[in-house]
Amino acid sequence: MHDNILDNFAKFPENNLEKIVSLFSNKDIDVNEIFKLANILADSGENINDLKIFNTADIPSTGGPGSLTTLLCPLYLVNNGYTVIKLGIPGRPSGGIDALSQIENYQIEYNTSELKRILSVCNYIHFLTNNVFAPLDGALYAYRKSTGNVNVPNLAIASLLSKKIAMGIKNLGLDVRVWSGGNFGKSFNEARLFSNKFIRVANMAGINAKCFLSDASQPSQPYIGRGESLIAIYEILNNCASQWLQEHNEYCRNISNYMKVDLSDKKSYDIKDIFIKNLEQQNSSYEKFIEKVNMVIEEPRYDIFSSEAGYCYYNLDYIRNHIVSEQDKMINKDLLFPDPCGYFLTKRPGNYVDAGEVIASYRTNNPESVKYAKMMYFIEEKQRSINTNNNEVIQ
Repeated sequence: MHDNILDNFAKFPENNLEKIVSLFSNKDIDVNEIFKLANILADSGENINDLKIFNTADIPSTGGPGSLTTLLCPLYLVNNGYTVIKLGIPGRPSGGIDALSQIENYQIEYNTSELKRILSVCNYIHFLTNNVFAPLDGALYAYRKSTGNVNVPNLAIASLLSKKIAMGIKNLGLDVRVWSGGNFGKSFNEARLFSNKFIRVANMAGINAKCFLSDASQPSQPYIGRGESLIAIYEILNNCASQWLQEHNEYCRNISNYMKVDLSDKKSYDIKDIFIKNLEQQNSSYEKFIEKVNMVIEEPRYDIFSSEAGYCYYNLDYIRNHIVSEQDKMINKDLLFPDPCGYFLTKRPGNYVDAGEVIASYRTNNPESVKYAKMMYFIEEKQRSINTNNNEVIQ
């Protein structure tokens, strides 16, 4: 084991970030070293294991645009009798905490006493790493992002598990999104390899873990963007979702149900009620949520037309990079999660379209960025197989 590098990182993290990234970029790094790094990151701040909540659970993801698992799964987990303590890091382009922070007054940073107060009245809290909880994980992730090392599976495993260890999570599902920008690899073979590794390290930490692998090479639902994610949640909560969006909602429900516990005192709640209660406990309200949804809907939108006839597919790498580049132009110390743009996809991947047909709409207040948005798709002469609704479970 490389104990010296890990020990030095624990003592002097700022001086050893590069060495840690270099070491863990080796795909064959031992699970014991990943476990040790996860604990170093978790122990860099406070933890709440002393709460003795045994039915804790979470379903984080390996990242990628177009999925709502980090927003929907907590609601279904709570409905299944779990307490969800969701400590997260910023997503790109639209993680769960990024989207929720768009809602006015939604508080995303807490100390231990505030956290305990909310958990005493609510079974779900969603918040951000700070100088109290897993601060070193936040610092390491920021370094990885600045140096282009986000997609390093071993570091992703340690980062994901550090937050669950700090929060005392006992049951864990991982939404493994397999695509060209995936944190667990670009292929199902790679994803299976690192999913098994993830489970081994989680088990070492006393966490019961499962991985849910899905083809994320094409969008799993039509809304991509921070504000767009809120529109999608609104439609699901109010039973007005399209078939495409509803299918993704069912996927989130199914993987949450796969972790179902049998509790004699379990009560069944409408997930909308769970969502509202979370908003209220985190200093916001359902009314503020509706206001934000309406604001996003009313922002300027530009239609994107197919340049030719054929089968329509979307370039997720391009969509992600374009949204992130627009976000980065606005980010500052007072605006951590800007929301300058987003996409609504009007055609499902693999649909046949005629030349001049609308395939998406692009939301922005910057007309100059529209010309770049128009390059977010491609047309093929033949239809190809897409398995966005298929998944496999590793446990």
